[in-house]
Amino acid sequence: MPQKLTGLKSFLKDHKVKKALCVCRTPRLYEQNGITFVPWQDYIEHLYEQSLFE
Repeated sequence: MPQKLTGLKSFLKDHKVKKALCVCRTPRLYEQNGITFVPWQDYIEHLYEQSLFE
């Protein structure tokens, strides 16, 4: 997991959330340590469908 996620990891320790997303330049969707990594193109495509939030 990239070092740049320290803020997100700290947020997750302090707050209970249904799903943690990191929209980034990853080539594929994957999950690691409770964080879902989403390619930015997929996120934009599905943003208004809200299918990522179910």
